[in-house]
Amino acid sequence: MKGNVINASGLICVPVTPGDYPVLSFQNGTNTVNADAPSEFPADYNYQLVEIIASLGYIVVIADYPGFGESAQIPHPYLVAEPTVRSLVDMLLYC
Repeated sequence: MKGNVINASGLICVPVTPGDYPVLSFQNGTNTVNADAPSEFPADYNYQLVEIIASLGYIVVIADYPGFGESAQIPHPYLVAEPTVRSLVDMLLYC
């Protein structure tokens, strides 16, 4: 953020059977508690639904937004497009 590098994190759901699968980016809704971030609470009902989608033949990527997961030590820039979009793009590029 603001030119600084941060550690990013997220959740990746993949089918069990090896193969070439399309990638689906899932953006979670508004979150205010780090314990509810995708990488912190993968058992959340919403993320379990994403696992079902993965079982249908998709790689599903869910980024923790800045300020959650590995970057919980920084404030979350709520509704600031650049850092939010950057976390999504980086997750897709580096997964």
